[in-house]
Amino acid sequence: GDGVPAAAKVVRAERSGRDVFVLGAANVGKSMFIGAFLEASYGGRPKRLPISSQTPGTTLAPVAIDAFSGGSQLYDTPGVHLAHRLPAQLLPAELRVVLPRGRMRPYTPTVVDAAGLAGSTYFWGGLVRADVVKAPRAMRLSFCAFNMRVHHVLRTADADAEYAESVGVHWTPPLSSESAKQLGALVKRKTVTLELRPMRQAADIAISGLGWISVGCLPTRDASRAGGRG
Repeated sequence: GDGVPAAAKVVRAERSGRDVFVLGAANVGKSMFIGAFLEASYGGRPKRLPISSQTPGTTLAPVAIDAFSGGSQLYDTPGVHLAHRLPAQLLPAELRVVLPRGRMRPYTPTVVDAAGLAGSTYFWGGLVRADVVKAPRAMRLSFCAFNMRVHHVLRTADADAEYAESVGVHWTPPLSSESAKQLGALVKRKTVTLELRPMRQAADIAISGLGWISVGCLPTRDASRAGGRG
């Protein structure tokens, strides 16, 4: 990937005969990085490398690799599970739903209200809520993740009731009402105000461990300012 040769050069320059440990959150690609690092450093990959998988927890203990001369080693390590990442809070069956499989296909919902998205709410499965407080008619949202359905509530005033009725049943994951109760109520994390310009992507709003919501605007004169709350 981009940047791996530069990273490999820095590691070789800074390690000074010491062991090198690759650390990071679960399922971010540490094992794949090691393979790319070795290829960038030595022009090829050894026959035996740490196993990489879509499933977090594949690396269960530090794995030593003879990557350097002089006795020091390169270590692949188990992923760190971070509480703010959604996958860390899901049950195994729910985790399998959101893990990357195949090619990501961003979803841009059709706008059915003549007034646009303002005053409406989107739920991403039963895990994410985005309220559109104010927006020009031309604003569009694209949801970028794997295997997560988007549900549109036309009036934010109705969102709480529809969520309570649907989460864990029609809106999944979570995969059951009991699991939804264990996860607890959705908590407001951020209010975002963006400058929108025609045919420009304004921002990507990241949902840690799940994906992101891309905010953009169609060509029109009324693209001015939009506020989103989620």
